[in-house]
Amino acid sequence: MDNKLIEESLKSIDSYSSSVHAIDTIIADDNIVPAKIYTIPHRYYKSKVVLLPVSPERYYIYWEICDDMMSQFSVTFENNIYFRIVNENGEKIKEALCYDEVGEYFFNKDLTNVAIHVVVGFYKDSQFVTMMESKPLNAENCEIKISKDSESVWMKKSGGFTEIIRASLQHFTLGMSSKSYVEEIERLKFYENESLTNLSSHKLSLGDKND
Repeated sequence: MDNKLIEESLKSIDSYSSSVHAIDTIIADDNIVPAKIYTIPHRYYKSKVVLLPVSPERYYIYWEICDDMMSQFSVTFENNIYFRIVNENGEKIKEALCYDEVGEYFFNKDLTNVAIHVVVGFYKDSQFVTMMESKPLNAENCEIKISKDSESVWMKKSGGFTEIIRASLQHFTLGMSSKSYVEEIERLKFYENESLTNLSSHKLSLGDKND
């Protein structure tokens, strides 16, 4: 009996050892690759200007001007290279110097529902020469506009609720004491007054705009 017990024990040890060995194999598997850490380079060595929205009132501009583009237009930074924010008609909204080959700029202005883009260039004989430009951007209005029709819908719903209460009140007048009847009438008047107050607040929140 003792020999059988020892054999069973040895089987358990072998099983445990195999499990541990399997775990070690999985951990040491070359297929398990740790997460890589990527660094953002200071520059990309590619001439480009980018316009990104932060909010409808704030925008981020990044530019990089490489030597090949400077050679293409035969200019240097002594020529005063500018970036311009313009609308869809090319009208200037903002202009500032590109102080270096690589730079960034935050621009604050409410341009909701205005299509804009950035151009980089220089002045030659009082004319602005464009070297490159960003993709167009249109900051949509994020405000919710409530139609004037919603006011009439609200009034219809309020009137409908009032009629339901009035019909219910008429249904329960049978066997109702005069005191209870007066109390129900007062409740109905209170509800109607609250409805009128809420309607005035609703109109106020809309600003009584015609658009």
